[in-house]
Amino acid sequence: MKKNGLRFLILMTALCGLLLCNNATAQLTPCAVADPPSDSILGLEKRLLKLKSQFVKNARTSGLMAVQYIPVKAHILRKNDGTGGLSLADLNTSLAQINRYFQNIGSGLQLYFCGSPNIINNTAYYDYNNTEELALCNANNVSNAINIYFPNSIRFGSLTVSGYAYFPSTLSISNSLFIQAQAATDNRTLAHELGHYFNLLHTFQNSNNINNAEREYVTRNAMQGANCTLKGDLLCDTPADPYGRDSVAIQGCTYTGAARDPQGQLYMPSLSNMMSYYPVSCGSDFTPGQYARMADGFLLRSDPSNQYNFSCGPTVTGSNVPGNLTGMLLASGLSLTFADNSSNESGFIIERSSISAAEGFMPIGGLPPNTTTYIDQTINAYTTYYYRVKASNSSTQYSAVLTISTALNYCTPTYTYACGTAAVVIDEFVLKQGATTIINNNNSNCSLANYGDYTGTPYPVTAGNTYTFTVAAVAQGSGNYYDQHVSIWVDFDQDGYFELNERVYRSDSLVSMPRMNPVASGAFVIPISVQGLVRVRVRSGFNFGVSSAVTNPCGLLPFGETEDYMLQVTSPSPATIITNAVTPSSVCAGQVISVGFTAANFSSTSYVVQLSDNTGNNFITIPTTGTGSPLTAQIPENAIAGIGYKVRVISISPSVTGSASSTFIINAIPDAPGVTTPISYSQGQTASPLSAVGTNLKWYLTASGGMGSSVAPTPSTVDVGTTDYYVSQTANNCESTRAGIQVNVVGVSTAAVCLNLALFLEGPYAGSQTMTNKLNQQGLLPGQTPVSSLGVPTPAGQPYSGAPWNYSGSETVISYPSNAVDWVLISLRTVAQDPITTVFRTAALLLSNGSVSWVGACPVLPINQSYFVVVEHRNHIGAVSHQAIAVINNSINYNFSTQQSYIPAGSPANGQKQLSGGLFVLYAADCTKNSLSQIDANDTSKWRVDNGKVGRYLTTDFNMDGAPDANDNTVWRLNNGRFSGVNFY
Repeated sequence: MKKNGLRFLILMTALCGLLLCNNATAQLTPCAVADPPSDSILGLEKRLLKLKSQFVKNARTSGLMAVQYIPVKAHILRKNDGTGGLSLADLNTSLAQINRYFQNIGSGLQLYFCGSPNIINNTAYYDYNNTEELALCNANNVSNAINIYFPNSIRFGSLTVSGYAYFPSTLSISNSLFIQAQAATDNRTLAHELGHYFNLLHTFQNSNNINNAEREYVTRNAMQGANCTLKGDLLCDTPADPYGRDSVAIQGCTYTGAARDPQGQLYMPSLSNMMSYYPVSCGSDFTPGQYARMADGFLLRSDPSNQYNFSCGPTVTGSNVPGNLTGMLLASGLSLTFADNSSNESGFIIERSSISAAEGFMPIGGLPPNTTTYIDQTINAYTTYYYRVKASNSSTQYSAVLTISTALNYCTPTYTYACGTAAVVIDEFVLKQGATTIINNNNSNCSLANYGDYTGTPYPVTAGNTYTFTVAAVAQGSGNYYDQHVSIWVDFDQDGYFELNERVYRSDSLVSMPRMNPVASGAFVIPISVQGLVRVRVRSGFNFGVSSAVTNPCGLLPFGETEDYMLQVTSPSPATIITNAVTPSSVCAGQVISVGFTAANFSSTSYVVQLSDNTGNNFITIPTTGTGSPLTAQIPENAIAGIGYKVRVISISPSVTGSASSTFIINAIPDAPGVTTPISYSQGQTASPLSAVGTNLKWYLTASGGMGSSVAPTPSTVDVGTTDYYVSQTANNCESTRAGIQVNVVGVSTAAVCLNLALFLEGPYAGSQTMTNKLNQQGLLPGQTPVSSLGVPTPAGQPYSGAPWNYSGSETVISYPSNAVDWVLISLRTVAQDPITTVFRTAALLLSNGSVSWVGACPVLPINQSYFVVVEHRNHIGAVSHQAIAVINNSINYNFSTQQSYIPAGSPANGQKQLSGGLFVLYAADCTKNSLSQIDANDTSKWRVDNGKVGRYLTTDFNMDGAPDANDNTVWRLNNGRFSGVNFY
């Protein structure tokens, strides 16, 4: 009982169901044994790692370093009377098949038979049940080779299966495989079970495990949690397989299932993998990972601690190996013949190489004992092949190598009855190209053996041309004849075979391809790639009805005739296109060019122009018009400027690529000029000429068309309404798109408009959005009495009456608010850069919290217009609001400290200073004032004059503490060179 339990632990999954069923469906059915448990798999992996470490210590690796030959003991089960069972021919065929696959395991793993097959004539085991395994194996197993049993059928519990095998184990009970006899040569079952024998799992291992953590994920991306090295078949080059799930479905050999892995990804299994359960018709292959795992499995199977080994040696050796290997080319292939020098062979294995006499050999077939002829039907023309033969119960004991080269070897058609008997003949064949006759073979009558070989005369033709033909049962189509079907083949690929895709005509009941009754005609094109000698076969057969159409170029027909001709195909003069220089030679992106060209040796009316990159490479198709030279084409609008561009002309049909033109220049279209829009004026207000930032400006009154003017227009404000103006700029003779400027003239509607403003000066700024009011505290503001006896009073009134402000306002205060910092000059204008558009000015008090306190009354202004707010200070750079501010509810609200002020487009000007935290303040240290409010050497020069004075209201007191000193000069040094770029005066 203990031994039986262990047998089931290592029993590998069985392939179930017959591979070749009565209804021609070749598909494997579910296995009789569940997936091996994880602990069993883990145990094998640990054992393998231990073996690898031992081999490393002995300077060996896990891969096979040379071809390994493994003996196999074949056990063929028959009935008591010796009937039934696997034939020796199929046994040897199966060995050749498996060795083709196993050549890819490491440096190669090849099986050979251990002695002669063990024939077991026992009806009880003929239809085998796995419950009989112990009795069968105990009586027949050998310990020095792999034991493979071939019963007529296999029952495993309630299932009929194709075979089963065991995982690698040290126990002798794992050294047996069972393969259903009729599945031995299906090119799947034996390889599948030996895959298990050498440690391969099914591709669907644990696919339906109730524990999702045991299932293999679809992803192979480690970042997405790929687990292919730990779950499933432990291999990452075999896609996760959901076989066994309800939602698995295939259509033909295409997977159409809806099964998803635990991560929600759709499965896309390989339907051709040898270790899957999908139809054999979908293919049978191993992956590199599976081959590598079988190489490791060989280590497990060759472990010296195993209860079995592979010591069974070859049987046929020395002078008994096959000899005198010869070959002969036949219509059906290459016939190999050799001498059988032994009496104890199990059969023979034929191997072939197309590389050399020393390497590249692969098994191509197996023969039963005493059979010494093999026909290789898979040869190609003009190829040198190397053949060798060995007994299937030998390992490396081969015949001498036969070297043979193939040529074209066309099959000879055959007929039952001679055409001279019934005159079912091809009496005329004519081939033409246009009006030119190429072949004219008439009154040819009946050829010897119904086959006329006219290939001795090559007829000249040209690739790419169309040729017409007529074939007649009687010359000139007049006289007595027999109604015949006819087919024509042209061996375009010159491989010695008339293939289906080379059949250019086959008569049927359609008008398009009539029978030879008495004349059939048609046409074919010789592909442009064909060159050299090409054989044409014209074959007829008596018309017995629709089913008697001629479909085989060689097979036996009752009545008819065949004629072969030879064509000498030459390449046509090459089609060429020479692309001329581009006109003009210097163009703008988006511009249309003219491209002339010269075409030769072909006719076409479909052309396109392709444009290169700036280096003359990487051509792309551009919009093209025209059917001949010259073509017109449009340069892409996004083309970058460059001097290395080329074009070439391409013919679409036929496909011909022209030469590249000489280089030409593409100039980039400049961007549209920078503009301010919209601009608003009150009716009757004086307008300024429009302005834009750009070079070589052109002004227009329309968005497209019209003549541009270099003189900027001055909008009219006579009438209320909206007028659109447009401006472009030109560079390298390339004009930009037009930027629009909208000018709105609105009727005058006035009201008292109050200004709610806020700003901060850098000089007195103390942080936390507050400023010091030291001038106020010391009584130094205009009209105050100095607190200190050293102080010098300043006359009352706003301080901006002098140059450069020349503001004549009478604003004054008798008593300053305690939080007053200083006077500022506020103005409104309609154009940010133009002081002429100023509509209002007033002096106001700046409070320590940044708010502006009005001394005078709110101005009366047109309320349907937006205004730029301007602030100026006697020793700080002035600022203009970043945009025109609309009047809302008779108020203008603007906070300079929350955003950068206006900076002219394209100017390196500075606007306001941005402090940490994002607060904006006016730059300090501008005491000399110029039109752009620039801080420069003039400011420090003036500071030097006042340096050391105390108790004064001076413009050189940049930090506004009542005393110009080194601290003020430090402020100047930090801000030297800053300027606003705005015209204030």
